[in-house]
Amino acid sequence: MKKDKLKNRPSFRAYVAFWREEIETRYRHIMKPVARYFADSGIDPDLMTVVGCFFNGLAGLVYAQGAFFWAAFVVLIAGLCDTLDGLIARLTHKQSAHGAFVDSIMDRYSDLFLFLGMAYFFMSDETLYGFFRHSRIQTGFWPMIWIILALSGSYLVSYTRARAEGLGLECKPGIMQRPERLVLLILGSWLSALPRAGLLIFEITLGLLAILTHLTALQQIVYIHKRLIARSK
Repeated sequence: MKKDKLKNRPSFRAYVAFWREEIETRYRHIMKPVARYFADSGIDPDLMTVVGCFFNGLAGLVYAQGAFFWAAFVVLIAGLCDTLDGLIARLTHKQSAHGAFVDSIMDRYSDLFLFLGMAYFFMSDETLYGFFRHSRIQTGFWPMIWIILALSGSYLVSYTRARAEGLGLECKPGIMQRPERLVLLILGSWLSALPRAGLLIFEITLGLLAILTHLTALQQIVYIHKRLIARSK
């Protein structure tokens, strides 16, 4: 009897998927009136996608100046734009393969801009001062390693998912998809404002992004591998 109950109990992955979908549904419900306003104003969803990429580029410049706390707010605005473009497309019936392609490309450039800004800060020999800004007088070896791994991991997550969709498979598993990456980055950036430990917390955030993105890519690879084997039988 106990074994049957254990078999029928949802897995941890199922719980994560349920709560992720629940949070995403409620978030989109909150954003829908805003999207409707932009849709009624004639804003094109592709334009909103480009605007989101622009804000991520701006966030990269703010990260380069060591103002991680303020950069998080710019990333948040960019994330809102990333949500709104899809909602506007649905409301205006402008969903298309072209729109999905533009959105995917802009997301990759957005990731690049953010991590380039961080890399510039940790490579810079300049000393920066200011409100909620950090100073760095020597190259940070480990932060640079984490940045390279986080960027490559983010690209691998996106590539494996896109490759799976190209093979006719839906690939949603993984603990660190793009929304989760942005949430972690924003939280780490805000916590970086803490005195003394702030910069260390941000470096730990980069390390978590590096490890978890590659773990997510591996999860997706295993999932796709199993699905392809099952389909070939």
